[in-house]
Amino acid sequence: MADESQCSWIYPEEPHMYPSSVAGGYIPLKIGQKLTTGPWDTEFTVLRKLGWGASGSVWLVHSEHYHFSAMKVLTAVESKACSQQYRYELEALTRLQQLKEDAAAQSKPLPLGSHYCIPSISLFAVDSTHSGHWAILLPVCSSSLEKFIGDAMKKNIGFRFELNHIKRIVRQVSVGLHFFHATGMVHTDLKSSNLFIPLEGQYTSELSEYLHTHPALAYDPHVDLQISPEPIITFRSQTLPRIGPTSFDQWHVCLGDYGEAVPVEKTHELTSKGQDVMPASMRAPEVTLHAPWGQPIDIWALGALAFELVTGDMGHIFDVSPVSGMNIDEIRLARIEELCGPFPKSSVLNAPRGKSFFDSEGRLLKPLLGGTSSRGTLHQRIELARPDWSKQDILETEGFLKRCLMIDPAVRPTVKELLDDQWYSHVAYH
Repeated sequence: MADESQCSWIYPEEPHMYPSSVAGGYIPLKIGQKLTTGPWDTEFTVLRKLGWGASGSVWLVHSEHYHFSAMKVLTAVESKACSQQYRYELEALTRLQQLKEDAAAQSKPLPLGSHYCIPSISLFAVDSTHSGHWAILLPVCSSSLEKFIGDAMKKNIGFRFELNHIKRIVRQVSVGLHFFHATGMVHTDLKSSNLFIPLEGQYTSELSEYLHTHPALAYDPHVDLQISPEPIITFRSQTLPRIGPTSFDQWHVCLGDYGEAVPVEKTHELTSKGQDVMPASMRAPEVTLHAPWGQPIDIWALGALAFELVTGDMGHIFDVSPVSGMNIDEIRLARIEELCGPFPKSSVLNAPRGKSFFDSEGRLLKPLLGGTSSRGTLHQRIELARPDWSKQDILETEGFLKRCLMIDPAVRPTVKELLDDQWYSHVAYH
């Protein structure tokens, strides 16, 4: 078996052809393949690949018992990490399920937000040439919010959600986060690509017809005898269409993908190791400064998400494009100050990395210079993106975002406190 560095071929999607020692060990499933697994030896038929990410690949499957489902198969490396409890996706799913079971046992209504976190239907082990994998059976969703927005912008470069629809989406994410936080976990990766639009209603016949007219696709076979004696076939990721209400007023968006989740009681271990969490472009300041962090970083991410929906500036709330003489952390902190205002002196000087970025008065050692492209303050960026909004709408939206993006996590609201915010407390989200 060749080392990946010896191969000139660049794989088009997940590197399932390489062993776990080289590329994590993605399961090499094939369309039409039968998997018999689970407590009742359920037979699943693989119908298409829905997507893949750092922790595994996701497939549309069908069985007599579960009908259509999404099956997320973790890589061999991720599966081992979950089994040895230094990765926590399975722990998060177990805790979510336990909350529901506890409510049922006590004849109580389901906790607020339970319908806005994607649950696991079942969990079982499957084998491949790479060793064992954990497989998570999930409800079927159409696509992520990120992909929906991206597709909409391709059709109309000026696409933006209306304010009432932004509030509805952010409200749904907030109640989902409320339920998730009740498990004692931190999501750490809340972003539009981890928010999913579920298929709704009696969608079985419509989905069956769609699959019949839109078959699964594969890339051209690749031959490389250093890797495999057989032609290498990689299937294309193909998301599903929206099935359900077409009006944004009836939309539902659910929080999912718990691959980066961390129990609150384990966060200090990651902090002490200097291990970063969150996407680089939206990382909370306490993470960059290696200060203690916890569930408040998810509130920061919620604010970043709301900002993106308002401005349409997806993934660039804090532009970390190269700036001469500055590293990425210096750029990020300077962009945070530009958008959110100055850092509180007490919160930065007490942080382990505070003196690396701030002087004794709490001022940035490397602020953005006059020649550096300014992105503007929070108010300016909302005003620029939404010239048709009233002054009141701009100010109220700015106020909500400022609450989420409080630099000091000690004064950032909890999600329970945030749900009472007048910006969206009146919004129907069911």
